[in-house]
Amino acid sequence: MNMVREWRLKTLLGLLLVVTLLAPLGVVNNIILLEHLPRIARENSAIVRSDAERLVHRMELLMGGLQSRLMPLEIAIQTLTPAQLHDFLDAIVGDGSSLNALYVLSPDGRVENIGSATVTHTQHQLEMIGNDLSTNPLYREVQQQRQTTWSDRYLSVFSNTVIVGLAVPVDQRIVIGEIPLAYLLHALEGTRPLSNESIWIIDRRGEIVSDTESPSQAGLINMLGLPLVQQALRGESLPDTFHYQGRTYYVAARYSQKLNWLFLVKSPAGIDDPLIRSNLFRAAISFFSLLVVSLLLAPMWAARLAQPVRALMQRARQIAEGDNEGGAWPRGVIFEVNCLSADLERMAGAILEREQKSLAIFNASPVAMMVCDTDAEFMIVDINQTWIEQFGYTRAEVIGRQVLDIDLSLAKTDCVRLFQATQNTENHHENKPLNHLWLLHRDGRVLFCDVSAQQVMVNQHRLMIWVMEDVTEKRRIEREIRALNAELEERVARRTEDLAQANRQLSSMLSRLRYAQRELVQAEKLAALGELVAGVAHELNTPIGNGLMAASTLEDRVHEFQKAMQGGLRRSDLDNFVAQSETAAGIIIRNLHRAAELVTSFKQIAVDRASSQRRTFDLKKMIDEILMTLQPTLKRTPHEIIVEAPEGLLLDSYPGPLGQALINLINNTVLHAFDEGQAGVIRITANADGEDRIQIRVCDNGKGIPADLLKRIFNPFVTTKKGRGGTGLGLHVTYNAVTNILGGRLMVWRVEGQGAEFEIRLPKQAPQVAAEPTE
Repeated sequence: MNMVREWRLKTLLGLLLVVTLLAPLGVVNNIILLEHLPRIARENSAIVRSDAERLVHRMELLMGGLQSRLMPLEIAIQTLTPAQLHDFLDAIVGDGSSLNALYVLSPDGRVENIGSATVTHTQHQLEMIGNDLSTNPLYREVQQQRQTTWSDRYLSVFSNTVIVGLAVPVDQRIVIGEIPLAYLLHALEGTRPLSNESIWIIDRRGEIVSDTESPSQAGLINMLGLPLVQQALRGESLPDTFHYQGRTYYVAARYSQKLNWLFLVKSPAGIDDPLIRSNLFRAAISFFSLLVVSLLLAPMWAARLAQPVRALMQRARQIAEGDNEGGAWPRGVIFEVNCLSADLERMAGAILEREQKSLAIFNASPVAMMVCDTDAEFMIVDINQTWIEQFGYTRAEVIGRQVLDIDLSLAKTDCVRLFQATQNTENHHENKPLNHLWLLHRDGRVLFCDVSAQQVMVNQHRLMIWVMEDVTEKRRIEREIRALNAELEERVARRTEDLAQANRQLSSMLSRLRYAQRELVQAEKLAALGELVAGVAHELNTPIGNGLMAASTLEDRVHEFQKAMQGGLRRSDLDNFVAQSETAAGIIIRNLHRAAELVTSFKQIAVDRASSQRRTFDLKKMIDEILMTLQPTLKRTPHEIIVEAPEGLLLDSYPGPLGQALINLINNTVLHAFDEGQAGVIRITANADGEDRIQIRVCDNGKGIPADLLKRIFNPFVTTKKGRGGTGLGLHVTYNAVTNILGGRLMVWRVEGQGAEFEIRLPKQAPQVAAEPTE
């Protein structure tokens, strides 16, 4: 754990005062510098750019003046003799400050005449006459372009020094003047407005022709590889500053088309800028001046501010040592210190009150408590009132004595072991394990106690707080509770066995009820099959009776025909017999065909009703066949059956369950929808519901369904005519067939007093069932 360094209040206040004084000045200086320094930089950059423009303009004028001094040569060359021309050339050169030499070259590049600044060069001039300078680059350039040309930095053919040449074509001749670099340097020095500006003249080859800052460096460094020079030669915009040889400069460059020179003006930037350096210097001087003043004044201010705090510290130390008679807490002129003094005074009062409360709670605790000094071999420091009442000792008899000196335990070795284990525990803040000990009352009674301990640090003293709870009565009650629990467990076991037996009986009864339900459903199906048989018998009775009547009549005619043959057969009798036989045979055949059709239809219905075989069928034909089987029953009622179903509505489904569902719905409507003697209308409609589903409705205009039965109408054994022909299973069977086998939904609506409507929604192709039962 890192220790935090402690500081005296006086020192911290002194530092705070110093920082308080210096911080505003630092902030103000920074704000001024942040605003002022960029403005200085912008102004200096603008000055450099303006100086570059003026420099180019002035140098072009100055060099133009030199060029104008050569213009009279065009007339002089044509009118003067060589000697006169030589004197004229010397006069133009003058003292040599602006021109070192001036010579005239013939059309073939030979020196015709020459003038120089001093007479000491006369012999050299005579030696130069007639020299071939046709290979001189300046001569060749002017010869090709035939216009005034300023050269790059090059070596003089006359003085063998580095100069700048000016070549002017005069008629067929070329006049070359040699300009010393000192003249250019002098001209540059006179044009710069700021003393700290430096100027480079860079020729087309990138060499420095003249440098005002370091003249000796001219010609030693080629600047063509410098990106800034390349940008200037290409005419691109330049940055405001650039770095060169570890320094930062404001920079501006302008290229002279007349002189073919690049003029680059640079001025120190950043800390090297005199204006910026002077501003920074003034800010630093003001900061350190205030620092010195604050260091002189801060200790006195800090001592003045810390004095009330030292008085508070002295009073708090008295309170901590138990001296509550020190009088009122000190006050001063500082509001916050007075508030702190008042708060400390309240805190001291609260601590005293809390101490008194703790002592009151300690003595009022319902559990016996004893405090021992661990470092003093478990000397008893304090006991509460409950401990006195529980063990019968007075406070004077135990305070100041060691625990082992008091006869509390029957097994004193247990107490010694417990105390030693507590004394040797490394972690003094953890709860000590609970121990169950038999302890002695002063009068000899035995007490069974739960003993626990907790060690605390108070004023660098290890105190052990012992809690000794008398659980003798509690233990007796626990024994009684355990006996009662054993008895209750036995009762619960018996009750559990009784409930298990009742559960087995209920399970058996439920199995019998389910069996009875299946039997009733089967009986319902058999009853429907009986109605089907009755319908078959009724429908077959007519064609079979007609056929039997025709056969009986034919039999009588045969007997009559046989008698007629015995008495003599006439042709008319034979014709009548044949005609009557043919009529009887036709009647018999038609009725037998009708009976066969009925049998085939009834057989298909019976097969569908008796099994759940899947096949493709026409819904309209199936509804008609079902109504045919129900015709004997429906004829006995005054109700009208209306079927609205399109032809050719094919289903790939289970006709048996679907037919059973429709029969149950029709029978349910006949049985429950109308009062006795009431004539009603039963409407069966069927239509396609989208591309892959159908919708079947069975509606009536009867009395409707009671509201209390609507939510449970599809439950088994729900009927309004129990004991009067209703089993309550018809709609339950229908619901199971529609939802489980046909994969559809069955819904019901009712309007009280206006009838009921059952709606079946089915897929045209029924889902596959787990196993399709056979006949």
